[in-house]
Amino acid sequence: MEFKPINRTNDYAFKRILGSEEGKEALISFLNAVLKPPPGQELHDVELLDRELDPKYLLDKAARLDILARTAAGALVNVEVQIANKYNIDKRTLFYWA
Repeated sequence: MEFKPINRTNDYAFKRILGSEEGKEALISFLNAVLKPPPGQELHDVELLDRELDPKYLLDKAARLDILARTAAGALVNVEVQIANKYNIDKRTLFYWA
C-alpha cells in the first residue's frame, strides 16, 4: 500500500493537524516558531476555543476561523491558512491579538 503525503495547506488537514487536542503540541511549536517570543516567554500551553463567531448584528454574517486559541497570558491567537498562487508560493497568515 502506497501512502501519499498530506497537503498541509489543505484547510481540513491544517485544522486536523494543528486545531485539535491531539495536535496541540504541534500548534504550540508552530506558534513559538512563527511568533519568536523572547527567551523564557515561549508558549507552553494554549486553550483551543470555539471557532464559530456569531454575528454582532442581525444582518451580519457568521464566521468560522481555522484555529482560535488563548494563551496562558490571555492573548487570543487566530491562525488562518491561505494559499497565494500568484507566485506559486504557499502563504500562511497568522493573526495575534495581545
